[in-house]
Amino acid sequence: MSTVITKRHNSYRAIDGAILGWERGQVGEGHKVQVMEPDNTITGFKWRAPKDPVAGDQITVVLPDKGVSAKPDRAIMILNHTTGETHREVNAHDPYGSRSIMVRLVIWLTIAAIIASVLINLAVPIQAKIITLAAAALMVWRIAIATSQLRENERALQRRLDEEAVCTDITMTAWEGNVESRKPRMAIDYDSEGNPVMPGLPEGAA
Repeated sequence: MSTVITKRHNSYRAIDGAILGWERGQVGEGHKVQVMEPDNTITGFKWRAPKDPVAGDQITVVLPDKGVSAKPDRAIMILNHTTGETHREVNAHDPYGSRSIMVRLVIWLTIAAIIASVLINLAVPIQAKIITLAAAALMVWRIAIATSQLRENERALQRRLDEEAVCTDITMTAWEGNVESRKPRMAIDYDSEGNPVMPGLPEGAA
């Protein structure tokens, strides 16, 4: 069963199902895994957990749905109900850091002010006015860039908090609803046309 979880900046999709199959990927890219939901919907994603996936394991995988993601094809969490293992991966972009943004801004403005002051002292009055206007325009432009970076930094921090909240909520829900220590590994069935179906569903169920 797939559930869409909407947060302030991004939305995420939590999928409950069983691992249908997987292909080994390149080093650092992750394996290509297919998970099948109870309604036979099949979704592919990148598996980067330390241990290789096992077909039939019952899992909950959380994928980015809409919004800005650093790695949109990777899961932010894989909760394996069969083995009890959890893999977490941060998908939000790294924040700039408000302190570094402000330090760079102050350094830039200081250098610009020094250069403008030297040029003004060497220029005639008309040229000095032009240099002053140009320096002021450049400073306003640089302040606007810093303001934009601060807003992006705030959004990046909020996305990280959103991811943490989503993963915590899903983990707690799974823990509270756990009536057995581990869910059994499932054997995938196939219908008369060779299509995989979840065990217990009639052939051709969708």
